[in-house]
Amino acid sequence: MKKDKMLLFGGTGLIGTRIQELLLEKYNIIAPNRMELDLMNKRAIKSFIGNRKFHVIVYAAGVTKQDVAERKHEIADKLNSLAVGWIANIARLTSTPVVYFSTDAVFKGDKDDSPYRETDKVEPVNYYGISKARGENLVLSTSNNNLVLRLSSVFMGKYERKIDLARKIVEKLSKREECFGIIDQFMTLTFSDDAAFGLLSAIKKNIKGILHLSSTDSISNYNFARLIAIKFNYDENLVIPCKMEEFFKDGVKRSKYGWLDTTKAQKVLGKNILHSNTQNISKFFLQYDRK
Repeated sequence: MKKDKMLLFGGTGLIGTRIQELLLEKYNIIAPNRMELDLMNKRAIKSFIGNRKFHVIVYAAGVTKQDVAERKHEIADKLNSLAVGWIANIARLTSTPVVYFSTDAVFKGDKDDSPYRETDKVEPVNYYGISKARGENLVLSTSNNNLVLRLSSVFMGKYERKIDLARKIVEKLSKREECFGIIDQFMTLTFSDDAAFGLLSAIKKNIKGILHLSSTDSISNYNFARLIAIKFNYDENLVIPCKMEEFFKDGVKRSKYGWLDTTKAQKVLGKNILHSNTQNISKFFLQYDRK
């Protein structure tokens, strides 16, 4: 059976890699790398897409490190907002839906009573969040066909290009080194598999607008590290509690409450798409690359 075509930007990234691994049987995925396409070049993007038709265009590219975005505004603007805006305008001509992966960093991060809902006010506190919020606005204002999927602190079992929070913790504890856990930062982390299968379900169900994809429960950075230590049978006493102000020394303001409410996603995507932190850590344990 002929597969639908997906154009994936950011195919070598943390999310893009897992999308290709898990959805390859469902889609014919076209994923240009940096050598094949410069996403900061509007003409190059237009030329690459050309007259080709795609079932869906997925944008998982961009600057993801908050300190880098703070230092390099122009690059963050182009990769996190302008590029996806150009793509959305091209896609609009053929009514092709665009899915944009965004972040909890579009929120202020001071809401301490409950996780952020899709309808909550966007109010970023650093340039990374600002650039992603601009990207969201460009995607959603260009066409009603489009979808924004917000993620939070993505982690996966195997990925050589970049080490995420979960694998940083394992790396430290496996060497019997102390690992700092932040006690006053709360998150709903996103396991890469949930993001990929959440994307698949959202496309199949033709969901538009904004959707939060992350764990179904919230947790502190500190307790997340402790759960990993317990699962991997490491000494949990090596996880040292600290506060945000003690941990982050780069001067970049970050969200204290980087958590997302996934009630809507759990309802519209169906069962067994999103999971709890404990469930995701168990899957992470099984997939972790023990080289």
